[in-house]
Amino acid sequence: MELVTAQSGFSAFFWDINFDCQIGSLRIYDTDSDRSTDPDAGVLEFQNYTVLNGYLNTETQPVSFDIFSIEDEAHPMDGHSYMMWTALDWQQNINYAVDRFLFCGQDIGSLFLDEVQKPSYYMMIGSHGSGIDFEYGIDLDIGAATYQYNASATDGSFTLSNITLAQNFSDMDDFDIDDSSTWNIPTDASLWEANGHFVIGDVDNGNPATIDIGYNTTDNFGAMRISLPMAGSIRVESLEFGSRNFGPLAIDGLQVHRLDVYLLTN
Repeated sequence: MELVTAQSGFSAFFWDINFDCQIGSLRIYDTDSDRSTDPDAGVLEFQNYTVLNGYLNTETQPVSFDIFSIEDEAHPMDGHSYMMWTALDWQQNINYAVDRFLFCGQDIGSLFLDEVQKPSYYMMIGSHGSGIDFEYGIDLDIGAATYQYNASATDGSFTLSNITLAQNFSDMDDFDIDDSSTWNIPTDASLWEANGHFVIGDVDNGNPATIDIGYNTTDNFGAMRISLPMAGSIRVESLEFGSRNFGPLAIDGLQVHRLDVYLLTN
């Protein structure tokens, strides 16, 4: 325990950890849903969730975990409490797989993430009523992300290869929309110079990301709402639908003040 310190939270180093993990079923329940006639009402389920060839390591800075409350009448989130996990020197290489992703019993496909690396990130998470508030800042690289939405069809997949999320990229420093000579953004992912965190949620300005799951007992359907305000830049070396390749994707200076996603059962 000599590598762990604690007071209002704790800090710890992780050195050369290798692991694998398999979970047959991971279920998240909405506690307000009536499951007396439908056991899947208000349930989000991941079947055969697998973590493969996991590797974790910290070198120069420890990981820290803290619990705190905002006590400032001028702050838009005054009175809210949060857990915060900070890892500013985080070496990882992990592969994730979910064979079946179900929402209220409805199978909506499979998800695979290969070679997920995030050299620096932080996570704040709190609550509102029966929902979750959070802010997530991340410097992220993913070798490939594949969503298999139709297992019976040969073209039933969507794949993004060599994904990078960050606050910005150095090759945009001299970019001018009116000067085509500055539009030479490299398509080779190895040449991208990422800076800072891509951020989902904005606690300081009273606009955290949120997740809510509920069930309408009158019309008999479940619903999940995800609110994802975000800011940063995204690069993707290759975007594919089935066997068709649409080439690279670059989104720089993204600022989303409001994005609400609703998932409804039928």
